[in-house]
Amino acid sequence: MDQQKALSNLAKEKEAKGVDEAAAKAAMSKLVSSASTNSSSTTPAPKVIKLKKDDVDYCIKELELSKDDSEKLLKENDGNLITSIRAFFSK
Repeated sequence: MDQQKALSNLAKEKEAKGVDEAAAKAAMSKLVSSASTNSSSTTPAPKVIKLKKDDVDYCIKELELSKDDSEKLLKENDGNLITSIRAFFSK
């Protein structure tokens, strides 16, 4: 909708400034397509955190957490066991 409004404004200015309508349409199309490409590419990729089985088992055994809670705690602390233990006891 904004593109149509912009094109109609360009058409009005064309007569006053001698703007090439085909070039204006091509430029607007490029802007629209690059805007849609940029918006999808700026979405950050989800962070993948690899958890060590030994770390998960340690949290289950020593902190008496379920497997899901152990994995959640480790993921919240970037997979770092020491930081996870500190975070668990600081709650």
